[in-house]
Amino acid sequence: DEEDLANYIGCTNIEFFGFIDALREMEDKDIVIKTPESCHPCGIHDCPKKGEDHMACMKHIPVDVVMKYSEELLARYGGKSARELPRERGNHQCRIIAL
Repeated sequence: DEEDLANYIGCTNIEFFGFIDALREMEDKDIVIKTPESCHPCGIHDCPKKGEDHMACMKHIPVDVVMKYSEELLARYGGKSARELPRERGNHQCRIIAL
């Protein structure tokens, strides 16, 4: 999947975790943003909730929060391409932003 490819080529990631709670190949330059939904992580790919609660774990991640951390990562790495960033495989100390 996409994050596996991103990790393989060394991209910095901002991950959104909804129905899963997996920190597989995350590195210290990666950021995970998640919301405190009572059903998280449910492990169900097709959310059974309806209406406003449907996929609340993803919908309650504000765009401004995503932009804040995206801009922070861009500034931190000086706009370098993924190939220019140091590989840090096996360092699973990513930053978790719990909203």
